[in-house]
Amino acid sequence: MSGAIGLVAVLAGLLLILTILPPILVAFAWLFGIVAMGREVGERFANAINQRWTPVLTVGIGTFLLMVVGGAVGSIPCIGGILLFALGLLGVGGAISTWFNLHPALRSAVTVYTPPTDTGEVPPVS
Repeated sequence: MSGAIGLVAVLAGLLLILTILPPILVAFAWLFGIVAMGREVGERFANAINQRWTPVLTVGIGTFLLMVVGGAVGSIPCIGGILLFALGLLGVGGAISTWFNLHPALRSAVTVYTPPTDTGEVPPVS
């Protein structure tokens, strides 16, 4: 009886993973990809108008601009849907490649300056 319950649990787990999990993962990958592209758009827009905003405002404005332009492009007959689909694929691919560490996320480098210690010794003159 325990073996049968274990087998059913494993099969139900596999069925659950194959049917529900991939669409959810793709939806989250799309969301994270769009937000990452919105961050880039926001940073470029802020640099273009010589402004320094908080990261939240930069991401919000960039994602808003991306969605407005995407909506305008999506209203173009015949090719608008294809372009929006390609934009979504770009976001999903970027998010998934970052999750699986195929393309690591960019991190800002923090350099720490350590001044030389003064030992009081005078270097020899040659």
